[in-house]
Amino acid sequence: MSEQKRKMPKGGRKGGKTFPRVNLRQAVEYAKKLVSKTHAGAQPKEIVYPGVFGTSGGDVRASALRQFGLLKGRPTAFEATDLAKTLVAAPEDEQKPLLAQSCLRPALFKKVFDTFQSDEKPRAKIRQQVLNFKVHPESADECVDLLIDSFVFAGLASAFDDTVAFVAAPTLQTPTVAPDEHIEKEKAKPQAAPPESDANAMEAKNNRDMPARRTRADTPPRRGTTQVNITIDPSMDPEKLERLLKVLREYGQI
Repeated sequence: MSEQKRKMPKGGRKGGKTFPRVNLRQAVEYAKKLVSKTHAGAQPKEIVYPGVFGTSGGDVRASALRQFGLLKGRPTAFEATDLAKTLVAAPEDEQKPLLAQSCLRPALFKKVFDTFQSDEKPRAKIRQQVLNFKVHPESADECVDLLIDSFVFAGLASAFDDTVAFVAAPTLQTPTVAPDEHIEKEKAKPQAAPPESDANAMEAKNNRDMPARRTRADTPPRRGTTQVNITIDPSMDPEKLERLLKVLREYGQI
């Protein structure tokens, strides 16, 4: 074994599925300091680690806060998330839903909870499931301890003796109406028919906008022709009527 491996710090990666290396209770305490430390803006790890974690080597703790959804940013600019700020500012009786939301942020914790919600399981069964989810065998017991402590703190489970009772799936978000949803609803409503006066005005406008239709009667006589007006009496003699019609044909009136 190399010198580097022999000196690997506690909590270093051993392979396997990632999980927070601190429980949620401790993560919330760190979050309170992080919110205060980054209130004016993001800060580099050189300030965050000593000020929040009390050490210059806070990678493991920072990773845990990130998995719980309480820290964001890069090492050059860490800051508290909106969830962390809301959690820290909330009265104690309003914190449980926020704690549950944070507790289920880590992928491994969410899988375990989804598997056992509403059930009572012995610790050994939880450990077995943690191993099924590819946690390194050497880290399984630590993972189960942190997981159970976090679930109990968040109100997602209760523990007695060697048994853990998981609650039903909590409601983590309250449905909200999208900013423009009411507009879509208004569009979907049937439109009322316009008042009769408006309908008449619209029809008149359409008639004004419609190109005028030219009929034979509207066509003015050609230049160089004579306009002939003849009154036809239905009781007129057929031969006389035929002569009149002939005259109209000659003048191009019919």
